[in-house]
Amino acid sequence: MTVYMTPVGKAAVAIVVLATALLVSTGGSAATRDVGAPVGKTYTVAFASGSLPANVDQFIAKAGGTITVRIPEIGVLGVVSSNPRFAATMSASASIAAAGLSVQTAVPPTEPTVAATPPAKAASMARARSRAFSFRGRRHGGGGQSTAGADPQPEPDHLGFEQWDKMRMNVSLFGSYALNRGRPDVHVAFTDTGVDQSHPDIRPNLDTRDSTSFVTNAVIDDGTPTGLPIAAEPDIQDYNGHGTWTASAVAAPINRIGISGVAPNVSIVELKTQDKNEAAAAAQTLGLTLVPVNDAS
Repeated sequence: MTVYMTPVGKAAVAIVVLATALLVSTGGSAATRDVGAPVGKTYTVAFASGSLPANVDQFIAKAGGTITVRIPEIGVLGVVSSNPRFAATMSASASIAAAGLSVQTAVPPTEPTVAATPPAKAASMARARSRAFSFRGRRHGGGGQSTAGADPQPEPDHLGFEQWDKMRMNVSLFGSYALNRGRPDVHVAFTDTGVDQSHPDIRPNLDTRDSTSFVTNAVIDDGTPTGLPIAAEPDIQDYNGHGTWTASAVAAPINRIGISGVAPNVSIVELKTQDKNEAAAAAQTLGLTLVPVNDAS
């Protein structure tokens, strides 16, 4: 998955999903790929109104930009421009909420398994990882690697004894839960297959107002003549299961049912980006744009 992030300084942010030009739309899709290959840097532009004005093409062209991606439902554009002052020109307009260079990152390849790695090389990789983690700890004020928590530890929900990963992080009644369990005004956004809205470990903390689905009718270029079709899923319901699992691992409430998350009091915002066939939908190149909604400085 490719991620585009626009720096926003100290401003509070809302996360919206921007489908890039590799997501070719069909009727009713949110993203549109324009013809041609403009030259320049890639920018993300978000309109304060949350919609695109009627004269958006002229408005962007006047500043020296060419629209490559547009999502009218949330008022966001992907723009290519060779004008070095394009972002400044956009930001000076009262109609623009945010404009800036898009920064592209990518998920690194999966590391080779131990079985597939010669013993000497595997040992060398382990030592390198250990040194890296130790360095990070010192840089952030720690004394090196944290000591893994004990297993078992007292957990509040009836399947908590199986959450060995939480115990290793000292997320328990005597650990982090005794210090801070998060707050409802902290919204954690997930880009996944959706969430099971009726699940007792999802429903209490789910913010349905800010959640939305970006899974639209689309055809993905997979190298075949017809492409790979993706069927729209306009709701945030999880028809796969993965999204429900990831959201509950973070924010399942303490309710003596199932499991509890590492931050059981925070709110869940589901930004659904993958359909029920997770692997097929993952062929889409998706982006995230950080858009300031108010100044918290």
